[in-house]
Amino acid sequence: MLSEKEKQRITKKYQRMMEPACRNALAKRYGADKADFYWHKTKQTYSRILSEAPDIGGAANRMSHNLYQAAWMLALYEVMERKLSEEEINALMHGVMDKHLNLLRKLPGRFLISRKLSRKLFIRRLERYQIKLKPHLHKDWHNTWGMEVYRDTGEGIHFGLRGCPICDYCREHDMMAILPYLCNMDHWLIQAMHLYLIRPTTCSNGDAVCDYMIVADNSPLAGTNPVAEMDNGLLLTKEDRTHVISGIRRRPAK
Repeated sequence: MLSEKEKQRITKKYQRMMEPACRNALAKRYGADKADFYWHKTKQTYSRILSEAPDIGGAANRMSHNLYQAAWMLALYEVMERKLSEEEINALMHGVMDKHLNLLRKLPGRFLISRKLSRKLFIRRLERYQIKLKPHLHKDWHNTWGMEVYRDTGEGIHFGLRGCPICDYCREHDMMAILPYLCNMDHWLIQAMHLYLIRPTTCSNGDAVCDYMIVADNSPLAGTNPVAEMDNGLLLTKEDRTHVISGIRRRPAK
């Protein structure tokens, strides 16, 4: 379990990032005059979620930020009676992410992934993290994301994440309805860098591994692995099932 000192540090760090968008969502739902009351409830709920979630290493685990940021979304979801529409969820996520997406758009992702040396350096970094995980996984870092690096493509980067503490928490607390939208953030982040995520499996879809192959957005692999929207809103890559709508490939309407 996180120490109280670490818990306070994490809360303060991610509150700065999440508070404006969360407050805006609360004000739209309950009115500006009640936003303070519901924001206080959200903070209390976030603190409880951190206490309930397993310790996955805190600052020592660079993947831990995924859980600590997502926990604000889960706290807000609970405070808002687990009744967030797709439009409300997407507005919230844009409020949180747009600043970061604008920064990512300045990165030469397409150029870097097309260079063998830069791909090799990134793969080595992933492999170092995989080695770092070994003494902690399913021990003091519990079910953190287990990294599996694959060297089976010369066109991009391919790795898998086995296990997901966010998925575990959502499953245990009946919050699976919001999980696909949290997973979809990966597509937004990767597309902002002029890259493309090929991900046919995710833990949130009941698969054993979240499969990530990242290629340039103009790669032939992007064309042969279009993104389909599942009935629950989850974006997965499936062959020959989609149309292109506003830059995101989605399944045809039924």
